[in-house]
Amino acid sequence: MLPHHCKTVLECIKTKGIGPKRFWDIYKAQKNNIDATKKWIASNNFEIPCVNAIIAKHERSNVETLCFCQKDYPEAFRQIKNPPPILFYRGNIHLIHTPLIAIVGARNASYAGQKLAFSMAQQLSERYQMTVISGLAKGIDTSAHKGSVDYGSVAVIAQGLDIVYPKENEQLYRELLEKGGLILTELEMGIPPNAFSFPVRNRIIAALATGLVIIEAAIQSGTLTTAKAGLEFNKEIFVVPGSPFDPRYKGSHQLIKDGAYLIEDATDVIQHLKLAPHASFKEASVAETSQAQTPPPSSHIWFHSMIINDPISLEELTLSSGIPAHLIAPQLTQFELEGKIKKRSDGRFLRLI
Repeated sequence: MLPHHCKTVLECIKTKGIGPKRFWDIYKAQKNNIDATKKWIASNNFEIPCVNAIIAKHERSNVETLCFCQKDYPEAFRQIKNPPPILFYRGNIHLIHTPLIAIVGARNASYAGQKLAFSMAQQLSERYQMTVISGLAKGIDTSAHKGSVDYGSVAVIAQGLDIVYPKENEQLYRELLEKGGLILTELEMGIPPNAFSFPVRNRIIAALATGLVIIEAAIQSGTLTTAKAGLEFNKEIFVVPGSPFDPRYKGSHQLIKDGAYLIEDATDVIQHLKLAPHASFKEASVAETSQAQTPPPSSHIWFHSMIINDPISLEELTLSSGIPAHLIAPQLTQFELEGKIKKRSDGRFLRLI
């Protein structure tokens, strides 16, 4: 049963013309009194909606609600301006009170980037008991969750909890919850992702995390907005560098120029945060588990690592992706027949689309 004050908060922020940001202004003006806030809204010609249907829908679906006036509300949110007044979640809410490290990056990530995100998430979770938090998006986010899913992973999403986005992460969504993880959102059920909800999600990730690991951030990317929010909240920003010819690293390199920490692997993060391995960690298990769980290579991974109109050889593709040449070669032929790539006279390949 949702407490009365939480229901009142929900009524206030669902009032047309109010929303979370204006709610905080009114709430503070009413001396942090939620009933007075609702009364002010009602007396100023705003129509306060009935939220019983929203509450009932969430309760039927076993979706929990966390309000800023409850004890489990994270202290990190209380340190920032205009935090989410109310959150919806499934899973282990206590994970937001553990040391959180964000691993975020490009959706069209390279194979090397995904492999690094997976191994860093696994090492930070298993060996150092950090809780990995990310956005459950394609690419880097997905790999980070897969690397940490066995140790409790936190996913912040940009839609209601009844909507899985992207659809291909449906199994990962279930696995996160089955293995003691947490899925968190500011949006109630039924609301799909939109252009405004992704920056909100990114801000939540940045606020909760102790530090942010950035892997492949293009200029004007969502990853870059997450990093900028982290800077706003005085969080540590760790950035993996890459090729100056790859647009996925333009934003990453700008962050490094602006003072972010350049890192190459989890060890750099560990040394900066002065983390010590957990006593129960067995050294041999990292390599064994990593080998067993690293996702198998597929053609779309190395294909998207190719830069359009930037020629690359088979040897260079093999080196950058980590996939043997005998697996890439027949796929190159197939993509050439489909008009996706073109083989030049010097034997190098151009991505056309």
